[in-house]
Amino acid sequence: MIEFNGELNFDNCSTIDSGGGGYFSINSKGQIITNNVTCNNCKAYEGGGIYLDCFGENSIIELSGIMTFVDCIGQSGGGLYIELYQSGQLIISNRCTLTKCIAEQSGGAINVHINYDSSFIIEGECIFTECKSEQSGGAVYAYIIQGSSFTIEGACKFFNCISQYYGGAVYAEVQNSSQLLINKACIFNQCISNLGEGGAILCDSIMNSQITIEGGCIFYKCKSSQEWNGGGGICCTAYQDSLIIISECEFNQCESVESGGGIAAYIGNQYYYADIDTSQIIIKGGCKFIKCTTQKQGGGISSLIQSKCSLIINETCQFEECSSSNADIGGGGLFINIPQGGSLLIDDCKFKQCMSTYSGGALYLTIQNEATVAIDNQCLFDQCSSESNGGAIDANISSGGILTIDGQCRFTECASQGYGGGISADIIGENSKLIIGDDVIFDTCSSDYVGGGLFVDIRNGAQLIFEGDCKFIDCSVSYSGGGMLALCFNEGSLIRSLGELLFDNCSSIENGGGAFFGTSNNAYIKLNKVSCINCKSYYGGGLSIQSSSNTTLTLSGQASFTGCESAGYGGGMYFIIQGDNAEIQLTGSMNFVDCIGRYGGGISIDSTSKIMLVISSSCTFQNCTSQYGGGMYISSYYMDTDIQITGQLSFNNCSCQDLGGGLYLSVTNSSISFENLIQFKDCSSTYGGGIFASCSNEGMIKFIGELSFDNCSTTNQGGGAYFYIYYKGHIITKNIICNECKAFDGGGIYIDSQYENSIVELSGLMTFVDCIGDSGGGLCIQIHQSGQLIISNRCTFTRCIAEQQGGGICIISYNQGSLVIISGYLSFELCQSQGNGGGLFVDNSYGSIISLTGQCIFTECESIYGSGGGTYSNIIECTLNIKDATFDRCTCTQPGNGGGIALIQGISSIISITNSSFINCKTISNSSDQRYGWGGAIFIQTQVTAENLNETNFLLRDIIFTECQAVNSIGNNIHIQSAYTYNTGIAIALNSLLTVKDITNLYTSPEYSNDYMGIDQSKVIDGNEPYSVHEPLFLAAQTDSDL
Repeated sequence: MIEFNGELNFDNCSTIDSGGGGYFSINSKGQIITNNVTCNNCKAYEGGGIYLDCFGENSIIELSGIMTFVDCIGQSGGGLYIELYQSGQLIISNRCTLTKCIAEQSGGAINVHINYDSSFIIEGECIFTECKSEQSGGAVYAYIIQGSSFTIEGACKFFNCISQYYGGAVYAEVQNSSQLLINKACIFNQCISNLGEGGAILCDSIMNSQITIEGGCIFYKCKSSQEWNGGGGICCTAYQDSLIIISECEFNQCESVESGGGIAAYIGNQYYYADIDTSQIIIKGGCKFIKCTTQKQGGGISSLIQSKCSLIINETCQFEECSSSNADIGGGGLFINIPQGGSLLIDDCKFKQCMSTYSGGALYLTIQNEATVAIDNQCLFDQCSSESNGGAIDANISSGGILTIDGQCRFTECASQGYGGGISADIIGENSKLIIGDDVIFDTCSSDYVGGGLFVDIRNGAQLIFEGDCKFIDCSVSYSGGGMLALCFNEGSLIRSLGELLFDNCSSIENGGGAFFGTSNNAYIKLNKVSCINCKSYYGGGLSIQSSSNTTLTLSGQASFTGCESAGYGGGMYFIIQGDNAEIQLTGSMNFVDCIGRYGGGISIDSTSKIMLVISSSCTFQNCTSQYGGGMYISSYYMDTDIQITGQLSFNNCSCQDLGGGLYLSVTNSSISFENLIQFKDCSSTYGGGIFASCSNEGMIKFIGELSFDNCSTTNQGGGAYFYIYYKGHIITKNIICNECKAFDGGGIYIDSQYENSIVELSGLMTFVDCIGDSGGGLCIQIHQSGQLIISNRCTFTRCIAEQQGGGICIISYNQGSLVIISGYLSFELCQSQGNGGGLFVDNSYGSIISLTGQCIFTECESIYGSGGGTYSNIIECTLNIKDATFDRCTCTQPGNGGGIALIQGISSIISITNSSFINCKTISNSSDQRYGWGGAIFIQTQVTAENLNETNFLLRDIIFTECQAVNSIGNNIHIQSAYTYNTGIAIALNSLLTVKDITNLYTSPEYSNDYMGIDQSKVIDGNEPYSVHEPLFLAAQTDSDL
């Protein structure tokens, strides 16, 4: 033992070898103890102040006093050079200051080699000021191998220490099961690595070794200036099953040129057992990274993770105002590259106001070849931003890499100028995944381009999985995907949501205020529950979905859209299908409330390709508005497209400015079927208060379920529905109910069918109650240019009113080939019109055919100021066929004619009324206008001359009249206005063109003179013609004239 109790003072001492002031060598259990030591301006090759050599077990050097080294210089170890091996020990147990010490190679203040189970302990406070090395370790260089250890238990301080290459303050290489432990609050202030790595510390943990830096260390304005590896505060490497722990440290305004303004962490080594290496770096204990910057990647931390190695950042680590400023590489807070098999865990961390001039304001991630990254346990990203992609996170995931974001992570006020205000992720290759766990929130995130909260590009079998609920609140973009934009391309690629996606007050300028989904080429999107509240965009205020060839999209959970708005298509949801064989399955219930759009206030579906679309659950629209399709807009333009809507649809108080207050349909060369109840209540528009349906070019629309219209209205045609069919279009309906609907034409339904084989089939039970229209209180029909209408089942009109003509039905049919067939049960009860046709108005011309061949009943129908209390028909060069009809208590009031029927027959027209009854039908006197009032049951004005009348153009057979009356008894049953009444009567009698049941002497008995009368056309002036101008229709037979 050697013990120096007094002070050792070395001033301006030097040697050309080792130990400029002193050389201490210990072996074989020797021991040296010093008290105070001072070295000033000392110089040596190794150990400018002191050289220490300690060898062997229990060989101990204890530097126990106050030590001061000033301006000492050495090739290695400007202040101290230490060799410890074979279990040698060195203890610095008191205060030690090293000022302006310089090493021309490594270790400006201390250069220590610790070998073979040896140990070096600093128990006291050490202060390193302006120490410098020309190579590694501006203050300390430590080489620790073979089970040795270096422990700093004292509060060390490093001020303005500089190395030219590695470790501005400390360089430590720890190998072969060795340890470096820093467990006190050390301070590294403005330390710099000029041309290398580790502004404050560079440390390597190799071969089962461990480095621990903890206890509240502070790194302030430390800097790595070299464009290689970086680490403004720490640059550390762990490989060959080694461990590095950094805990409770603070990195404040640290900077690197290359990477890792705070820490550059390298885990694993591709050359050393890369396939089995399990090395790990753990950064924990509330480490703080404040205003750390890099000119390239990772303002706070940059890390390369190889092999099966891992990086863990947990226990409330914080990154505040960290940034990266390179235009090509990002990661304001973290830059992580995991090329193969490694893993990263970020747990319970906070990133605030981190920024990148490229991508990844908080994190930039490259995850490849089955590597995994997990961000868990309430991580917070607050006000992070990037000038390119990923305001908070930019992730590149490929070849089986997996990124998991879980545990109620939150992204608040994050922004990007490119893709993904919160997160941007490119995911490529089979088994590559982004997994977003339960209760992740994007709040007030924004992007100048797409994906305000989240942008994801999924290709070649990759997947995006939402394992639980995910919320997007107040997110916005300047282009598409206010909350989220997700693209899914190629075989096997998948987007799947298992929980609820909530978009609240999100917006975009172009597509998808809440979210935009795009898919093509055998990709899948499977969504569960979706909710959009107060979202806005041009296409799809809530959701916009673009589907291309050979894709499948399913929405299986409840979807709700409240207060969403689109300036274009789909206030709530928009589908644009632009490729063949796309399949869309909407199997969950959908609700749209207070949504607004131009095309489809609630939902808009636009397809120009061969698709299959199924909506199989209930769908409700309430208070939705638009220009076309207040609730729903569907447009389909492709042969073999199959749209099946099997769920119940409900439209309540929906409206639009133009077509389809509730639903707009345009089907061209494709088919759509509705198999369940569709309800419209209090809906309104300009055309088609409830629904507007257009069908053409061999298209087909089938309403298999019931259509119900309650209090729907329009300012023009079709209070409940407007059906427009042309160029071989085909619409089939089953049951229809119209209650209290109102329109200008067709208070209940308006039908316009034109061109050959354009067909409307109303085949079910139809009920119209209290409907009102100018023309056609219940139903208004326009058939022309070979269009067709078929009503084949039961149809009833009750208390329907027309302000002009056709209280129940108004039919206008013209052109050759046009056809109206009503073959089922047809009932008009208490219907009325102000003009002609209290129950039915028919304007039939130029070759069209109207046939009423089923049972037809008119009960208490009336025409207030027109003709035909039951039916009015104007027939020009066409055919009217009425069979099995009953007119019961039908009336018209002067100046109208025909209490039951008024018929205007033009030249070359055909009238056939068979097996029909008229009961108590009347024309009623009007004290204010006493014109006309002829024909209590039937009034006919014909332009067919008597010589041309025959059973092919004029046939009234098996008619029953019961107590019918005309004003002044001018034709109580029938009144005919013709060119020459006398000859007309002769022609009818001669050819038996009128037969009345149970009357055999109709033509000859004078008792029927008032019941069957006529007037010559030439004698009709203004309808005030007296009874004397009229004459019995069969006067010739009754006076025994020669027929």
